[in-house]
Amino acid sequence: MAERQKVLGKDYSDDFRTVTINFLGTDDTLTVNVEALPEAVRKQAICHGLVQKLGDAAAGESGVAAYDAVMTVYERLVAGDWTKVREGVGPRPSIVAEAVCRVLEKAGKVFNRAAKIIEYTGKDSKAKRDGALANAVVKAEFDAIQAERAMERADKSAALAVGASVDSL
Repeated sequence: MAERQKVLGKDYSDDFRTVTINFLGTDDTLTVNVEALPEAVRKQAICHGLVQKLGDAAAGESGVAAYDAVMTVYERLVAGDWTKVREGVGPRPSIVAEAVCRVLEKAGKVFNRAAKIIEYTGKDSKAKRDGALANAVVKAEFDAIQAERAMERADKSAALAVGASVDSL
């Protein structure tokens, strides 16, 4: 299969006021003033961008892996982090934060749970999460949370399977 040739260069300004489309192979450029677009169109563009961004996270994945990839990107967006690398890779920030909190609780440490969750899920907290997962106790708790969630999904599937026919197999 032949590789698709790129025909457009696309970018937007750091202040989010303009979108630029360069037509490769020509001298033509389209510059869109975002603020000049009707409010309804801007809202549609935001939703389209979110659908695209979240959908891209699941590319090449399926089932639970797709869900986790999308949720990882979603959690980073909520934290204010628009990451450009393949976002679906890596542990979900909320699960790392929960693992840290459980470890601290089991150790009898006094801490502010809400602040700790923000500390591990907030913008630019990836290094903090990576450091936490390098701790064997946190990693074990992280794995336990993932196992719990897998068991919850298995229980839901089993409940849905009660009375299901296997005749077509």
